Amino acid sequence: KELLKLATLLYSAMRAEKKSKAGGEVDDDHDHHPPATLLTSIKEARSLAGEITDKGARLYDLLGQEAGVRKARIKALAFLDAISSNLDSTSDHKYIEKSIRELVANVGENTTALRKQCNDLEADEKALTAKIKKKQADLERGEKRLKSLQTVRPAFMDEYEKLERDLQEQYEIYMEKFRNLDYLEHELDQYNKAEREKLEVEEKRHDKISKDLMKEEMAVFLNGGQDGIDDVEVNQMMHNMGG
Repeated sequence: KELLKLATLLYSAMRAEKKSKAGGEVDDDHDHHPPATLLTSIKEARSLAGEITDKGARLYDLLGQEAGVRKARIKALAFLDAISSNLDSTSDHKYIEKSIRELVANVGENTTALRKQCNDLEADEKALTAKIKKKQADLERGEKRLKSLQTVRPAFMDEYEKLERDLQEQYEIYMEKFRNLDYLEHELDQYNKAEREKLEVEEKRHDKISKDLMKEEMAVFLNGGQDGIDDVEVNQMMHNMGG
């Protein structure tokens, strides 16, 4: 049957091609056919070409399945030949009747299973609908409760606001004292630094005075009240003593 369809399609395409050629010759000779006829012929040719391609691909797929369905087809044809040649035989009729009854029974079982599944789904749907309604009711009650709580002022809010103001005041006092303490610590550091610098200067001056006195005493001791020893010699002697 598939080959017959393909042959019919090819024959239709050949006839359409001949008609288009004949129409072209008439147009060349007499030039009285309108362009719309040519456009229609071209569209039909393209449509037929696409249909031929699709049918060819389908035929190729069917021929590829030939090896698998050949045995079943031969068996079915043999069975039909046996029935047609022996119409009075009851065994074949019983076999067909049995097969049909089995198919009907299978369909009935599938229908029963589908009905049961539909009933279960309906029951689940009803249960879920009831749960959704319950949750929606709970949600509405919760929203109403929230709105009522938002509009009511708690009893402890006055005390809370008072404590919050006190805390803000204490924080400002703390920050002021902290800034004062930081300033005083800075001033104390500057004072200690200045005192250390003064002490260092005083120590240097005291050392210089001590060295000068030692020089004078050493000069008096060495000279014995006589001239002849200069300051360079005194410094050298003091350096040796210090070493």
